[in-house]
Amino acid sequence: MARIVIALDSFKGTCSAVDAVAALTQGWHSVRPKDTVVAVPFADGGEGTLDCYRAVIPHSTLEVERGNKSEPPIEWLNLGDGRAVVELARICGLGFTGTESPETASTRRVGIAIDAAVRAGCGHVIVALGGSGSTDGGAGILVELGVRLLDDNGNDVADGNLGAGDVVTVDQSTATLPPSTVITILTDVTNPLYGPRGAAHVFGPQKGATAQQVSQMDGRLVSFARCFPELDPATPGAGAAGGAAFGLLALGGTISPGAQTVADMLDVGPLIASADLVILGEGRFDSQSLAGKAVGVLLAIAKAADIPAWLVAGAVEGAEIHFPQARALAELAPTLESALAEPQRWLARAGQELAQVFDQREHSQNSRTPAGIAGVFVRQASPEDAADIHEILNSEIAAIDPTHGRFGIDIAKQIIESPGDPSPTWLFCDAQDADAFGFGNLHPDLTAGVLEPVISVRAGDSRFPILLDWFMAEARRDYPDFAIHIEVHAQHHENLSTLATRGFDIIRYYHRLRALVASNLQPPELPDGVELRVVDLTNLNDLKDWYSVHQNSFAEHFGFVARDFDSWVKRIRADSSIPSDGVFLLYSAGSAAGFVWLDDIDAAESRGFVVLLGVTQQHRGNGFGQLLLEAALAHFSRRGYSHAELGVDTENSSGALGLYEKMGFQVMSTTIEHSRPVD
Repeated sequence: MARIVIALDSFKGTCSAVDAVAALTQGWHSVRPKDTVVAVPFADGGEGTLDCYRAVIPHSTLEVERGNKSEPPIEWLNLGDGRAVVELARICGLGFTGTESPETASTRRVGIAIDAAVRAGCGHVIVALGGSGSTDGGAGILVELGVRLLDDNGNDVADGNLGAGDVVTVDQSTATLPPSTVITILTDVTNPLYGPRGAAHVFGPQKGATAQQVSQMDGRLVSFARCFPELDPATPGAGAAGGAAFGLLALGGTISPGAQTVADMLDVGPLIASADLVILGEGRFDSQSLAGKAVGVLLAIAKAADIPAWLVAGAVEGAEIHFPQARALAELAPTLESALAEPQRWLARAGQELAQVFDQREHSQNSRTPAGIAGVFVRQASPEDAADIHEILNSEIAAIDPTHGRFGIDIAKQIIESPGDPSPTWLFCDAQDADAFGFGNLHPDLTAGVLEPVISVRAGDSRFPILLDWFMAEARRDYPDFAIHIEVHAQHHENLSTLATRGFDIIRYYHRLRALVASNLQPPELPDGVELRVVDLTNLNDLKDWYSVHQNSFAEHFGFVARDFDSWVKRIRADSSIPSDGVFLLYSAGSAAGFVWLDDIDAAESRGFVVLLGVTQQHRGNGFGQLLLEAALAHFSRRGYSHAELGVDTENSSGALGLYEKMGFQVMSTTIEHSRPVD
């Protein structure tokens, strides 16, 4: 069962984002009904933005204002947290009744919606621009929010671009918008208010303006802008939606890139980071789609999190550079007319086809015989093979390190499931139905460009070189530019010799340490201003605190790879062995200063494991490391464990080894990390 995120923008003019996501999901589930599909209707800050927020944010409420009786109701979205979404295209977009003339069309209805949202208690109004039918520079918005726009006779000007050109005086003394109101202006364009790239010249013809009207409309916007000397009409985006952005800037608004802001506000990053695949889409994909548009922003998030991304669009041009799989509705449908008339039908077909490809890729890896190894059968491990892997692990470790103790069965399960790992675990058998004599996994870290294979054979079996060579061949095929880092127990002389003959160099030594855990240990007494909290793995703020401490405390360690937050969260959430109460954050004066991550994976053997312990560089020397380790031992004591174990780099310069020895940890064994380029 896979986790699929489907994030689609609207297929403009034919299908909303909500309907598009539903159709693609239906098609996917018709082939893979057990998969978890996360539906994310998306928008780039223009048309469809309100529906996007409404679909993704629970408890949001669609509010309706009546306005002019002869016009349709004015809708806006109350997010229920002090924020509101107002979408211009939905209220007075192109084609709206009363906006037939590009010179008289007004943004008044947007102002009515903003006023209603503020009166309802919303202190932050998100205004989605795009698809406008007006070119009034936002004059209508200002008027509905109490700003008086006066001509040279002191009279209120008419609506639209015609009236904006007559403005001589701006009287804000009667403005009704509270100064504390936050206005976020969403747009995906960077056009200035006027000029060759301005609102009239670029967008006027789309609204039915003739060449003569465009020139006149541009001149009126120049005149209008002079009435706001504190504003720069050349501000990128000021010309969005016929200059509506300019009027919102006059109210203290801030322009934000539409797609990126929507992604941030909806917290799309962690959703994508937790997926096995993300499917993106819009009406047309071409070279412009990556320039701040919805697909481009979401693709960047997926790449940063190492999540594969596929594409569905009405029409597709040049997608093969960015997407291994892409489907165009215009190519699935027998005619372009059919694709435009029945987009949901062809979206469902696209979902079916992509699910079939995904299914085939999964099954194609289930079984194959490696060339050049006579008599050896290789197959992908399944959860039912946990007992085999468990026995291989314990057979090997018992032969080379009697002090180690047995691995728990959960370790074997974790090796097989490898959540978030793009490389499967393989079993090596003498025959198709025989028990496995060995297993392995390449464990690629796509961010670091490193393979960290785990390869093991039963005690007494001499075929480790065969498995290593097989995985080296796999690595050359799939990861030719990577490096291989592999750890081998210092007492495993045959494997050490094998690595040496294959060009591996020793790069690091690690000690495994163990300490007795006394019964009834109490948590440490904390100094004033210091507190310990258990990390809630479902709480984004807790994860951000942990992330910041982890990245800071390990920044100078050997092999450290700096990661963005989303890809880091993906790796953390992929580790199914983290107990719900197994990560502690230490705060000093309210700031996160250290953490300890504990693992119960050896609980059956009465052992707890300290996965990582870190203290930020600016907080070292305050005894926080000892406090965290004492908290870890108290945690294991409450669990009834008899021992605690941890690993440490012998060249760690932070003083960790001395701390561990002080706390009663003793060296039990050593592993040696080797490295070489794949190719």
